Amino acid sequence: MLAKAALAKAKNTETDAPYEKLDSQEGEKFVFRVAKARHRATQNTGVVKSVRNSEGGILRKPSEVRRHVNSLVKDMNDGSTKTIRVPHGQTGAIDVTVGVHQGSALSPFLFLLTMDVITEEVMDEPLKTILYADDIALIAESKEKLQDKPQNGQRVLAENGLRLDVKKTKFLNSGEGTESIVDARGEAIEKVRDFRYLVSDLAADGSVDQAVKSRINAAWMKWRESTGILCDRPCSRTFKGKVYRGVCGKAHDALRQWACGWRRLDRVRNEDVRTAMQTALVQLKMREQRLRWFGYVLRRPQSHPIREATEFEAQGKRPRGAPKRRWRDVIKKDLVEAKVTTEDAVDRMKWGRLTRD
Repeated sequence: MLAKAALAKAKNTETDAPYEKLDSQEGEKFVFRVAKARHRATQNTGVVKSVRNSEGGILRKPSEVRRHVNSLVKDMNDGSTKTIRVPHGQTGAIDVTVGVHQGSALSPFLFLLTMDVITEEVMDEPLKTILYADDIALIAESKEKLQDKPQNGQRVLAENGLRLDVKKTKFLNSGEGTESIVDARGEAIEKVRDFRYLVSDLAADGSVDQAVKSRINAAWMKWRESTGILCDRPCSRTFKGKVYRGVCGKAHDALRQWACGWRRLDRVRNEDVRTAMQTALVQLKMREQRLRWFGYVLRRPQSHPIREATEFEAQGKRPRGAPKRRWRDVIKKDLVEAKVTTEDAVDRMKWGRLTRD
């Protein structure tokens, strides 16, 4: 009882204090300070970043903000039209009803922003859920854990007016004897032995044969596109060297000789060919690219997925035979050859200057 009485007395004292100040000589100044503070408080509300609805009310719940942003994006893209440039001019206006609007710099940003908010509920720990635009990779250690992920994703997408294309969704299993999983509607997701995610070909057995074939085919396509310049005699050797560095940087030295118009019978040294085209050794350029990526990895926080993947240790024993060369072994050798240390990677400009050939 004594504590309650003391608390009530303190409240009354604090309540009566402003009125007592009004009766004193400093009452006018006190009123002015209170009015100024209230005015400043009303101004601060306009500085705070907030999302308001159509009536001007502040949205506080994340679900309300999510629905409001989705409605804004739909209203902005409603009734959009595009024209296509053809050799004879431009076509008439074509209604754009689905997909990311081509040619709009804001449309991909709005789509990514919406996807980040939508998938926030189903996002798992790093390296278990990989989101790149509308390409999503769900990873789990067992079929039971993976079964719930696409179903939860379908539910969240459906609540926001989107849907999962089951025909384009594939299931890849590194083990044996696992059946396909099903989505929320009971449709089976196709199980495959290899799958192309972004620009990488993934295989169930961990092999890279398909990835190597795909990259060779892509290199041949780029080679056919660049022959128009490399086979053109009027083009200068310096210009051909720039094309070579950008497109054919990993090719053989004979390609440089051929681009310069020399043959093996001319007996021109490879050093002279590289000097004429202002190019470096292929081995040095590959080392430069590896160290460039390694420096980027070292500058990431310790909790970043890239750092976790780099420091990941596979469980189990190695198979019989000589141990295979690891990526970290090659990087360790590159650091010795380039005469740099991991501490140098903190400074991005210094790292690029030391590792560039």
